[in-house]
Amino acid sequence: MQLNDALNLATNVFDVISAAIVLTAAARAFEMGRRFPSRDYRNRAYWMAAFLIVGASVSIAGIGPQANSNGGYLSALVPLAIPFVFFFVYVFIDRNLIVLMDIDFFHRNTARWFDFRRIGYAMMSIGVPLYLIGAVLSSGTSTFESTIGSAIYLGYFVLPAIAVGWAAIALVKSARITPDMTMKKFARLLGIALAVFLVGALSWVPFAALDPQSPLSGAFIPSIMAVLAGYLLYLATMSMSPIGKVSKEVA
Repeated sequence: MQLNDALNLATNVFDVISAAIVLTAAARAFEMGRRFPSRDYRNRAYWMAAFLIVGASVSIAGIGPQANSNGGYLSALVPLAIPFVFFFVYVFIDRNLIVLMDIDFFHRNTARWFDFRRIGYAMMSIGVPLYLIGAVLSSGTSTFESTIGSAIYLGYFVLPAIAVGWAAIALVKSARITPDMTMKKFARLLGIALAVFLVGALSWVPFAALDPQSPLSGAFIPSIMAVLAGYLLYLATMSMSPIGKVSKEVA
């Protein structure tokens, strides 16, 4: 077995594991959302479930192209979904940050989030067509087009690195000052999980920029990080369970 085949097999295994963990967390989030008496907590649980389902879908979709050397029917779906997944992640963090700052007695502008959030939305919005243009040009027959397209394609990842990275930092900092103990634990675990997700999702970019043929320029490292991020997301979901237990007892 060649190195690339071994890495592809390992990637598929990690994708299956991460998808299983995240889908389990999504089921728990949906179950808790049904039991929460508060509309805000229900919305948070349902948003969490939707976010987890999106994450699991990406992991599952990534199995096809790796498992089939000729490219599975999902081989075009994974690259095209990347900018929209990052956009959804940003929206999800933003909604949680708004809740955190709303329940803060002083409504503190943690990490200057209210100043940055519109800039972040602009970056993520510009990034979608930029990514698609880069992807189209990089697959062109002309060497010039391919080079320019690859530069745009790889350069796109600077945008989510800044926007989502800033949001994850703001989430962790907001968790430190929120008076809601359940929200504190949830936000802290969520922020760390999203930071791990971001590092994993972008870990292949330096290898691809230096050597596109490098075995590490594929999905192997991101798939390992996805397992860790998935476990942290599971813990974040389960951190909401005390509210779910109280709601069930009251009912």
